[in-house]
Amino acid sequence: MIHNVYCIGTGHDSTERAQLLPEVYSRYDKSPAEQKHLLEGVGSKNFRGFQAPAAPPLPLAGDATPSRARGIVWGKGWGSNVKRVMTALADAHSRTPLTGVNLVGHSRGAVTCHMIAHAIHHVFQGNVPCNIFAFDPVPGGIWDFSTWWELDAGDRATLGLDDKTPELLPPNVQNYFGILMERTAKACFGVLGARRLRCAGTTNVVHLPLYGKHSDCVSSDLVAFPASSIGLSLLLEQLQGWNHVPVDGRFLLNSKGYVEQYSRLYRKWLEKGVDPKNVSNAMPKTVAMGIAAFLLGGLPALGFFSGYWRNRRADDIANLERDYDYFLNYHHADSFFTEPACRQLVERKRDHGWIERSDVERFRAAYRETYVVLVRLGLLRSVNAPPDDVDETAAGERIIDVPPKPSDIQRLTAALADHIPAGGNRLVTGGVYTPEQFRAASYVRRGSRKEQVAEIDKLLPLYFRAKAGGNKARARRLLCRIGVFVEVHLRTKPRSDRRTAMLELARQVKQQLQSP
Repeated sequence: MIHNVYCIGTGHDSTERAQLLPEVYSRYDKSPAEQKHLLEGVGSKNFRGFQAPAAPPLPLAGDATPSRARGIVWGKGWGSNVKRVMTALADAHSRTPLTGVNLVGHSRGAVTCHMIAHAIHHVFQGNVPCNIFAFDPVPGGIWDFSTWWELDAGDRATLGLDDKTPELLPPNVQNYFGILMERTAKACFGVLGARRLRCAGTTNVVHLPLYGKHSDCVSSDLVAFPASSIGLSLLLEQLQGWNHVPVDGRFLLNSKGYVEQYSRLYRKWLEKGVDPKNVSNAMPKTVAMGIAAFLLGGLPALGFFSGYWRNRRADDIANLERDYDYFLNYHHADSFFTEPACRQLVERKRDHGWIERSDVERFRAAYRETYVVLVRLGLLRSVNAPPDDVDETAAGERIIDVPPKPSDIQRLTAALADHIPAGGNRLVTGGVYTPEQFRAASYVRRGSRKEQVAEIDKLLPLYFRAKAGGNKARARRLLCRIGVFVEVHLRTKPRSDRRTAMLELARQVKQQLQSP
């Protein structure tokens, strides 16, 4: 029989409607009630010490409820939770043998899952495999999960926890999935991630960096907290894959759903004026002040001189996608490339630098959040951009460009046609002036090259570079921009010495814009 254990984080309990794990326990996990266990967070108002039953399956001593302050500051009480769930599992095993245990937790609750796995390995003699899903595991100080600090000798022996550490997974842990939040920069919130976690067996370990604060991944409000929507779907996926746990499939995201939720997450932080690519460590001054404050509390505060206290998440959490403009982690990138329409954007940018307007219109309809973020980051041209809205520097080449609207081109060519007389000799045929040809055709002995002429001098090389690079959309946008300056010159300077060259350029731009 499969059992699922949920460990709420420090200071939180099952009555808080904003917490995700109680919701998973009661709503999303469809297992029978007798196969599910929910443990209150240490330091919460509902947390109680362990009370041994009348006929305990394990010889464990009862203990008093630690004060809320001790639970929050030092994590006191996690041992009570280990004894509580081990008593329940041993009792269930006496009736129907356990075939596996899934352990899910947040913060210190996630680290408690590590200690429960050690106890399961000892009590059931390595015959009950475990899986762990850890939402941002935070141990606190180096003494917070020291067994001698938490349990008496008898309980340590019964549970096999002497000298055990949460940094070492026992060999009965088959799978481990850890979500590591990148924006938690508070002192004493260092994460137990890939740099510290070790395995005594052949555990399949996965760590996923996710941008946001420590609790953003465990909120029951899946709309306001896209990190929680992503985290919930990943958890349900793992529960299904590990032990075929029945779950509410309505909250499982497909690749498109993940792409959109990651974009919602990105947009949420951009709207707060925060760059999700900028991950910082706890500030040295914050760390120093915190250490000084805890030292005043007595000798136990010495435990906070650990790496967890310093909280160097920017260094502790590996994320190769931080160097990419858009992807927040490798799972985001994998989901993006799984979607054909998303993959097409990347391929078109790589091969041509532009994409058909109709394709972008369909993409915007199907991936609304992703479209908004890509445009905001300057990676995709907005379909609502004016025809002459073009980056006039080389930086514009990073954009997946979109051709101007046909209606905008039609208005521009009509305006140019109003200035072009019928007939007349053409100076150049078969294309647009090269920069050298335009300078020669528009040369005058007196007068500097300024205003519209200077702008055209700057745009023509960019136009030919975009054309040579196969970026049709960028070339047409630049051509529209050139056409606007030509039309303004012809309209405002009827006696210009450069009018003949401008009229010829107007013919050329009009002809090119009207061609397929």
